[in-house]
Amino acid sequence: MTKENLCVFYASNYHLALVLMEYLRKKKGENTEILTFMQDNIEKEIKMIKENYKERFQKTAKINFKKNPSNYLRANFTNNSLNNLKTFNSKRGKENLIIITSGSLNYIEKINKEIQSKINTIEIINKKENNINKERNIANSKITIINCYNFEEQKKYMPKILKQNDKILYTSGERELEK
Repeated sequence: MTKENLCVFYASNYHLALVLMEYLRKKKGENTEILTFMQDNIEKEIKMIKENYKERFQKTAKINFKKNPSNYLRANFTNNSLNNLKTFNSKRGKENLIIITSGSLNYIEKINKEIQSKINTIEIINKKENNINKERNIANSKITIINCYNFEEQKKYMPKILKQNDKILYTSGERELEK
């Protein structure tokens, strides 16, 4: 399993929505699942973008960009795609999971700790199961985590944030970060 961390610095919810829609338009495939953890609702901005750019984003799937209730984090780590990663079958090909987080630095860090904990658990389970059942394999799966930060609220933490990510995502695409 590979894991890739991307970060986005956005000026407004509309800017964030446009960056995410463009990225998802390019990356969404039939074996890709998208999971969101949003501290603020950007559903209205997504709807405006889809209406203004109908042809460009008409094939982009319905994704939940609504603000999540406080219990959403725990519920989704109990009943979602992360739990299903351990059952990926190598015969099905490459499986991808895109996790989008948006909110305060504290909110995003909390989610990322939960994600890493779940990945560690899944990798341990997968190693044990692969010794018994060679058909189950998560080696072909890829998790992309996109952490989205409001530029004005998080600009003093930019150096720290950039060090924690592999790439930065812009409206025009992604760019590798120098380590």
